[in-house]
Amino acid sequence: MNVQRSKKKNKVKMPVIYIAAVVIIALTWLNLNSKKTLVLYNEKYIKTYEAKSFILRNEKVIYYDQTIEFNAAEGTRVSETKILSDSQASYDNYIQNQIAIIDNVLKSIGQPKKIVQYELLDDLDSQIKSAGQDKIETYAYKKMVTLESIKFKGIDQATLEQYKAQLNEKLNNTKVSKITLSNSGISFPGYVFFSYDGYEELLHIDNMDLVTPGYLEKVSKYGSSNYYTSKSILKVVDDDYVYIAFTVPADVVFQSEAALKEKTDKIYDSLEDDSLKSYLGYLNRRVDVLRTMPKIKFANGDQEYSGYLIKTILDKERKVIILEVKDNIDNVMLSKRMITNKVYTYENTGYLIPNKSIQVQNGKKSIVIMSKGYLKKTIPVTVTDMDGDNAFLSKSENQSISDGMQLILNP
Repeated sequence: MNVQRSKKKNKVKMPVIYIAAVVIIALTWLNLNSKKTLVLYNEKYIKTYEAKSFILRNEKVIYYDQTIEFNAAEGTRVSETKILSDSQASYDNYIQNQIAIIDNVLKSIGQPKKIVQYELLDDLDSQIKSAGQDKIETYAYKKMVTLESIKFKGIDQATLEQYKAQLNEKLNNTKVSKITLSNSGISFPGYVFFSYDGYEELLHIDNMDLVTPGYLEKVSKYGSSNYYTSKSILKVVDDDYVYIAFTVPADVVFQSEAALKEKTDKIYDSLEDDSLKSYLGYLNRRVDVLRTMPKIKFANGDQEYSGYLIKTILDKERKVIILEVKDNIDNVMLSKRMITNKVYTYENTGYLIPNKSIQVQNGKKSIVIMSKGYLKKTIPVTVTDMDGDNAFLSKSENQSISDGMQLILNP
């Protein structure tokens, strides 16, 4: 009897063991299949910041005493010796105005003064808007002369007096039979235009030392719709280089900023003064040094550009980033004053994965991948950057990861 009971018990146990094994296998299979995976591929990772950018150029405006019929089309590039008009012309009035502006600046030396007369500019803008057609040109001309004075206000007395002496020598000796850039006192080739928009002086390279977040914010309102257009105006824009300046919050960090400081410190140590104008002059004389500066990409619409990061100017909670564009300068760079750019703050290659797929144990981070079959493998990782709900693992810092690995998203 005892033997028979034992056989019956064994018969009962065997199906239970089989069922348990099947359940365990099934649960294991379900658990493994519930782990969603992501196939990893090395890809480009870019972070951008949208900024309103100002274009600062080397350009010169001259206005003649006569109405001129120019041969060149607006927006074309000309050499210093190309004949732009067969008309006889002079520009004594321009020289006289330059002398008068310098005299006013000399009188103000040593006195409290405002470099930019914003109130006067506002008043002239109001007069331009309310004046009759016969008065608009008069007020626009006054505005142009007011803006021209800005570039002289940071210059020392000796230099101003030397320049004034040169102008006095030129006065009453400006007549030319055929107009070229050279005989009009312009010493560089470039693109010609026949209108004045008010930004020529505010956004001129001679005023680079004025550039701060506050300055860019204020000058953006001047010019634009208030063009001073005349058949006596000639404006030449240098296409050798342009500067791009834009303001960002102080906590926006650019990948290239760390490399910039060491380079600028060495350059400033070799200069006689620490003005931005002197620093930029050095870089334009030493293009070989300029081309060692870190580069930043930016896009305007579908067009992508790059410029050398040459300066950051911190002002409390904001900072100005200044780039020098040396290559591929197009019509946008030569004719626009302000553009909206997507600026690359960071660019690298690697793997973008969800934060939830990263494990942290004892302060060390890792990910779990599917290995052979249903086996799992843990790989230590270095998180290069955080981007919302995702983490970026650069290829250079995570060489243990290879393309095609299956990342378990919920380890």
